Amino acid sequence: MAGSVSLGQTEIFIGEAAGAAQVVIKRAGSLTGEVFVRYRITGDTATEGEDYTGVDGSVILADGVGSVTIPLSILNDTLGEATEVVTFALIEATGATLLAPRTTRVNILDDEILAPPPPAEPPLISAYELSKVPLVTGLDQPVRFAFAPFDQSLVFIAEKGGRVLLADLDTGVTSVVLDLRDQVNSAGDRGLLDVILHPDFASNPYLYAFYVVDPAETAGLTGNAGRDGEGNRYSHVVRYTLDAATGYSTVVAGSAVVLIGGAGDGIAAISGDGAQDFTDPAFATAIASDKETDAGDRVIGGFKQDYLKGDSLSHDGGKMLFGPDGMLYVLTGDGTSYNYADPHSIDVFSLNSLSGKVLRVDPLTGDGLADNPFAALAPDLDANAAKVYQLGLRNPFSAAFDGDGRLFIADVGWSSYEEINVGGPGANFGWPYFEGGDGGTLLRAPGYRDLPGAAAIYDAWLAGTLTITPAYRAFNHDVAAPGFPLQAITAGGIVALPSPY
Repeated sequence: MAGSVSLGQTEIFIGEAAGAAQVVIKRAGSLTGEVFVRYRITGDTATEGEDYTGVDGSVILADGVGSVTIPLSILNDTLGEATEVVTFALIEATGATLLAPRTTRVNILDDEILAPPPPAEPPLISAYELSKVPLVTGLDQPVRFAFAPFDQSLVFIAEKGGRVLLADLDTGVTSVVLDLRDQVNSAGDRGLLDVILHPDFASNPYLYAFYVVDPAETAGLTGNAGRDGEGNRYSHVVRYTLDAATGYSTVVAGSAVVLIGGAGDGIAAISGDGAQDFTDPAFATAIASDKETDAGDRVIGGFKQDYLKGDSLSHDGGKMLFGPDGMLYVLTGDGTSYNYADPHSIDVFSLNSLSGKVLRVDPLTGDGLADNPFAALAPDLDANAAKVYQLGLRNPFSAAFDGDGRLFIADVGWSSYEEINVGGPGANFGWPYFEGGDGGTLLRAPGYRDLPGAAAIYDAWLAGTLTITPAYRAFNHDVAAPGFPLQAITAGGIVALPSPY
């Protein structure tokens, strides 16, 4: 990679008579080579054609070029109105690593009504000194880890590319427990996304892995459908038995059991045979992979059962954890595009789809549980609805239980808010129709609020026949907003608990 690419500003404040906002895309690190960047322009509270003009586009930073400026045309009118916002977001970089900030909020200040000056951002200066001590080195994109219950100096580490390592924190020595690199698709945000261990390890020496799958056929293909290609894929949650004979440093051969996602069983199980990247709006009307079926698939309510779709380069979720009840909780993303208001995202609201959910299953069988909130609506415990515990999530790839058994979920936001969600069994957090706000309020999501069918959802919510659980906390992308505004993703969280071992 030739360095990194990000936006030069998180906020721009501009008068509507100024003509254009200048959005800077900057490049850091090595400037060697050409970098191709795609960006998205979305009206938040601003309206395209009335307050601004601009369409999604792309730009090339030539070899040696450190920045480029994109003018966003601002339109003037004679109306007295509040400050309106349009967002400019980076969505793809080829030839460089895409880093934060990825979104710039352009605040259009009305010239008929004078807006107060924006508040100054607080200095990012800590009162504490931090010393870093490397314990384990030589890792390749580590994404998750789990301490060994039989020895707290040992830790199992998941690398994005597909290896599970066992590291000794006293010596720094690592060994390979499991190598899944020929089975894992690691394009974009995909990969081996989590590993955890059974809490009753003495009786159940199991390691669980959540990963996006490259079917065996991809080895003979090229392009999006080829190995680590950017075409659509599916995910598996797999249980492995760790081998006591090797001190639990390897898995028992042939012990892999696919607990969730077993209907993903080859390239033919994917819409377009794995060559389609639904991140691109060109696939807005394509059939989603969990609806593309053949005669051998079990289908309920139009959805393929036991299928974890990943039709986009991101939004696979991937977090797993054991609850205080000893059951396995698996968090899944909507599997759709982060690039535009993808109409496939509405499937999150269906109990017959596994997308955008918290699943609660038996850790030995992968079946749903009789006391799950929607189990009574399912024909049996192997049906998708019987596995659903909560719904209405976008890309929940981090979560933790607190001492009272509440599940705190970090959900990555869209244009306006990042969220931390907490709710009881059956909670619906509202995505894709709602995003934010804070303080118990619910706001309609830009872009998605205009999709066909959205009006019926809002009518049901207003009538009280549909219950949406507001965010526990929501973080506005607008730095002028009260509370804790930020220009980053809600990526992780830890609720302090005693060790389960």
